[in-house]
Amino acid sequence: MKHLLLSITALAALVGCDSSRLEEANRVPTIQGLPSGLAEVLRDATEWTIYALEPALEEPSEDGFHGYPVRGRATIDSRSDRAQLSHALAQGIAGNQDMVAKCFLPRHGVRARSGDRVCDLVICFECLQIKVHDDGEERTEQVLTTSGPQRIFDRIYRNEGLSIAK
Repeated sequence: MKHLLLSITALAALVGCDSSRLEEANRVPTIQGLPSGLAEVLRDATEWTIYALEPALEEPSEDGFHGYPVRGRATIDSRSDRAQLSHALAQGIAGNQDMVAKCFLPRHGVRARSGDRVCDLVICFECLQIKVHDDGEERTEQVLTTSGPQRIFDRIYRNEGLSIAK
């Protein structure tokens, strides 16, 4: 009986560890390096939408996402997917060492809504830049990233049935 009680206690401890690891993996982090207040909008968002963009060089699209034609969009309800996207962005922003290219041909977009606040990210992994829009207005802060997050973004986009422009 004593061994059975110890076994059950050990199993409960293991299950508790696994659930806390899972909970931590699904936690959407605060992304350091974003303009003030917007990192919290992404972290606390009740709505997340991702956009597959056409990296157009011609005239901006009136019905696009901040001027870029939209190839497709998907709502991200999965806490795990939100956490993966946020962790990837956080690592990309932290890992950039002031490298940037002159182009801006974004293929990825994110809209996060928390209460009455909206944060939009227009992302070009090719030139390592993120244009940040706060409630529809472009912020002047330049946010740089690495190309590292693109792999995770592309996988989640494909899982949502979105195609990425070449």
